[in-house]
Amino acid sequence: MIVRPVEAALPDPTPILRNLALGSVEIIAGSRDIETIARWASASVITVIRRRQILSMQKYQALGTIPSRIPLACGKIHYSSPAQGVIEAVVLIHSRARTRSVAIRLELIETRWRATVLAVL
Repeated sequence: MIVRPVEAALPDPTPILRNLALGSVEIIAGSRDIETIARWASASVITVIRRRQILSMQKYQALGTIPSRIPLACGKIHYSSPAQGVIEAVVLIHSRARTRSVAIRLELIETRWRATVLAVL
């Protein structure tokens, strides 16, 4: 990643990327509350994750199962800055059964990073 002089003063996005990725996968799986990532996400991101969570819960109901906490681990985080105050990233999330990727776009709003786009693949 190329660091421009102005970007050197920006907050490190890595902890936020890790927390957003892990949190969103846990929310969709039904083992975490959506409010836990609200401070880092825009309203549109919350809406998308909530919609995925509802679909996941409907699947559990149709199968007659209960969501359980799945141990997750954050893998590699790849990110770049296509413009000043913008980070585009892919975070790998590992569980025993599969690896998922989470695509995130962060934008700097005032002095904080906020996710404006998030997709769990």
